[in-house]
Amino acid sequence: MVNKILSKRVQCLKDVIRVVNINYDLRYVAFLDLMGFRNMVDQSTIDADILDTINRALDYTGYVQYNNYHGTFSLVELGKQVTSFSDSVVISYNASMPGGGFYVLMDIVHICINLLGLGIPVRGGVTVGKLIHTERKCFGPAMVRAYLMESQEAKVPRVLIDSEVMKHDLKNPGVANTVEYEAEYLSQIIQKDAKDNNYFLDYLKQDEEFDEFELYLDYMLGIKEFIIRKEVDKVKKNYDFIVIDCPPSLSMLTINAMTTADSVLVPIQCEYYALEGLSQLIHTIDLVKERLNPELKIEGVVFTMYDARTNLSLQVVENVKDNLQQTIYKTIIPRNIRLAEAPSHGLPINLYDPKSSGAESYMLLAEEVINKGEK
Repeated sequence: MVNKILSKRVQCLKDVIRVVNINYDLRYVAFLDLMGFRNMVDQSTIDADILDTINRALDYTGYVQYNNYHGTFSLVELGKQVTSFSDSVVISYNASMPGGGFYVLMDIVHICINLLGLGIPVRGGVTVGKLIHTERKCFGPAMVRAYLMESQEAKVPRVLIDSEVMKHDLKNPGVANTVEYEAEYLSQIIQKDAKDNNYFLDYLKQDEEFDEFELYLDYMLGIKEFIIRKEVDKVKKNYDFIVIDCPPSLSMLTINAMTTADSVLVPIQCEYYALEGLSQLIHTIDLVKERLNPELKIEGVVFTMYDARTNLSLQVVENVKDNLQQTIYKTIIPRNIRLAEAPSHGLPINLYDPKSSGAESYMLLAEEVINKGEK
């Protein structure tokens, strides 16, 4: 029934195109689906933790879209477009951009791992073809193809890759890569399923193999790495402290912030997957220090979303203390429903509920940071 409805919609779309003679762009397109999202919504009416997870997931995917168009620097000029639905994200790149296939796969890895850190696995499909994609609309045969790959073929938490993506990318590799390098790299991060012969990016296994972050950094550094620093330099003499809040991903905004900052305060959620990205973050800080900001240092680590009822939170804290040679703040931010509610009311926690345990913990953290800065 779903296929029949989809077929009718595709046919209607084709009929409209014939009438108005729309010219499509050739684009790489990825359709990503947040698995289990509908069941989570049903359970969120009786489980505050699940509601909190949904809010954080949608805040993240919404940010990915918003920042692409209205962030400190727009990525539209790089040929990238993003559309975020309730439980889906569509990302596309201009297929004429050198290395566009490489960059869309890199985006997918970071988005999938960030969502997995919230406890939400992702399934998806990537192809290259005709698409019209702007801030307000996204449609075309390529998106239908990517959607069908995700919904009918992916089946498990993995992202299927159309073989045409690799072929087209090798015709126009990134400016820093040769065709041979690009081919070797794609062969490392994309696998072929022996059962159904589908190519796929198994991000659950390949996050560690995605070890070319230096290339991603070079790509970002060549664009607008000093925008925030230039603006902060104009006003920093007026303040004792300036805090730059960064998204939960190693994006261009994060690199900009590190280029500007004197130090980095690293929040670590007391969850297993938060540890997975910690080594990558420290590696990135070292790279920024080496190439852009020699004075950058790690201010310290603060534990967040600590749940005293679980052994996992305690294990994460002990693991980090035993293995991380960095300053660890004494203040620990507990998991607190009032902290989760405050953003939906557009208020900081110290105004929304100053007597909550979350607000009191953040006040203690602020005092600890200030005292440390004065020494």
